[in-house]
Amino acid sequence: LAPTKSAVSTMVTESGVTAHILQLFLAQYAGIVAGRGTQTGRDKMKAEFSNKIIVLDEASLASTKQIKDLMKLSSSLKFKVLLLGVFGMKQFF
Repeated sequence: LAPTKSAVSTMVTESGVTAHILQLFLAQYAGIVAGRGTQTGRDKMKAEFSNKIIVLDEASLASTKQIKDLMKLSSSLKFKVLLLGVFGMKQFF
């Protein structure tokens, strides 16, 4: 995952992995984040994410709400999240 289309394109080109824009990924699973959905549906999604790690590149560009929703989704579907990026970067002139 990445917060921008440009970052997703770079991930796909340079690493060959499947990548998605963070906001589109969160929108796809918004019902789970909001606590909706059937138990059968949640169980199916848990099976799909079983033994998976979701990587968020350039995580410092994601909003607090996006990170919160991703963590909530991770907790609900039982997958691990790895946040990559430069946090607290300062510019010096």
